Amino acid sequence: MSKKNYDELADKLLVLVGEKENINNLTHCVTRLRFNLKDRGVVELNDINKIEGVLGSQWSGDQLQVIIGQNVNDAYSVTCRKAGLEEEKPIDENLDANKCKFSIYSVITAIAECITPLVSAILAAGMLKVLVMLLTNLGILSVESSTYTILSLVADAIFYFLPIFVGATAAKKFGCSLGLGMAIGAILLSPTFISLVSSGNPITVFGLPVSAVNYSNTIFPTIICVFGMSYIEKFLSKHCPNSIRSVLVPVITLLLMIPLALCFLAPLGNIIGTLFSTAVMWINGVFGPIAVAIMGALMPLLILTGMHSCLTPYFITAMMTVGKDALCIANFISNFSQGGAALAISLKTKNTNMKSIAVSGAVSAIVGGVTEPVLYTIIVKYKTAMLASVVSGAAAGLFAGLTQVYCYAFPGSTGLFGMPIFIGPVGTNLIFAIISIIIGFIISFAMTYILYKDDSEVA
Repeated sequence: MSKKNYDELADKLLVLVGEKENINNLTHCVTRLRFNLKDRGVVELNDINKIEGVLGSQWSGDQLQVIIGQNVNDAYSVTCRKAGLEEEKPIDENLDANKCKFSIYSVITAIAECITPLVSAILAAGMLKVLVMLLTNLGILSVESSTYTILSLVADAIFYFLPIFVGATAAKKFGCSLGLGMAIGAILLSPTFISLVSSGNPITVFGLPVSAVNYSNTIFPTIICVFGMSYIEKFLSKHCPNSIRSVLVPVITLLLMIPLALCFLAPLGNIIGTLFSTAVMWINGVFGPIAVAIMGALMPLLILTGMHSCLTPYFITAMMTVGKDALCIANFISNFSQGGAALAISLKTKNTNMKSIAVSGAVSAIVGGVTEPVLYTIIVKYKTAMLASVVSGAAAGLFAGLTQVYCYAFPGSTGLFGMPIFIGPVGTNLIFAIISIIIGFIISFAMTYILYKDDSEVA
């Protein structure tokens, strides 16, 4: 869409949301404009959906989300300019679910938000491991070479020092000092502390016993420690005189956190992480292929409800504990299945605008691994497309589970460009991954093409 059309889109959109006077805040994510409005009663979603360039719209709590697609940045800039609003950074976190004071979902979401900013580094580390493995298997790189050592070192360092990185992101999430958050992670990784842990001798601080645990390659201990520290720091900042606050608050906070973290919170986080890892292996061991089939079928619904963000801690834990994961393939299968359904509709429908929307959504899902455009404009609107996506996801997931397809790195893109994560020590793994995805695509395409009819389709 041209800049001129985005001008028209912005003009019409601002009118339908009650002009700029009705806008409290306007942000955007990967595919959507997100309006926080004073009065939602003036909004008519049907009229917004008719605007050229709008792929769909919905309410998420009190937030109006207008789906634009991959070019949302351009639409956002034009809309902000016309409304006289200051542009903000894109939203990384998943904010689609209604917030509650406390729930299992809110806890998992908070953990995911602490990890999300680190995805690029984790992805790079994982892909480096895959590259080293591939070059070694092909005989291009010797395990005795310094290049092999350096590449392995870089990949391992990112995971080893993860507690420090998580300390920074958790501090930002919980609203406390970035430096202190990183300090907590550094304490858990201190060579002196690790040597004490490795010695086997009892360790105490202020007379309290310290658990002998190695916290490298962990995420939960640091997150829990920083969460607890945020309350201490905020309390001290509130009650400490301004003249000495900058000195006393960090010192007292750190002194209080040393026994609290090493004796209670970090060991608790380690227990949670161990239980989480055990649960992951138990699910894969007991349910096996059925677990992958269920995940493949439910993935569109998980994305719709925002629950897919809860999978991030799971994938990272799997990579750090067993070095591979069996459920990740379900995300790829679902993306290609939704793309197949959209392509079938593009060939079957007589609506020119729908053809264009379906093709662009399919390309986004298959190539880029971003399904929101096709999910909100095709899958949730047409019953045959949703049915085909669910059935094909289950069938292809079952095949992937039976052939024991694993990913060997953290998934960045879940489209074509993310396929190298299935390259591993078993030569057939990538082949079975590709076959699984093709099965999902073909079943979804065929079902949708046979069942879809413009006149009878219920939106």
